[in-house]
Amino acid sequence: MTGLLRAPARAGYTAVMKIIVIGATGTIGAAIVRALRPRHDVIETSRRGPHKADIQDPRTIATLLDQHRPSAVVCAAGGAAWKPLADLTDADFESSL
Repeated sequence: MTGLLRAPARAGYTAVMKIIVIGATGTIGAAIVRALRPRHDVIETSRRGPHKADIQDPRTIATLLDQHRPSAVVCAAGGAAWKPLADLTDADFESSL
């Protein structure tokens, strides 16, 4: 899967970017961090941990951006019901959108 996330390097391109990954502790966010970390300065954020960010609280995002002044932001945050497909209800689907 990380091959899908890795873009081909451009000849002569060596810039290291400071990238904030929101939702870095989730399944998708962790994969994004692994793909970016070899070439960039990655700041991992989540609702818990040293760099807190909650996508439902704009103040936490503004604070994070002010503190770190990133080159880019990747958002892999979100929530969903995790159950076998047959056990998911209509409410589970709606809350995961």
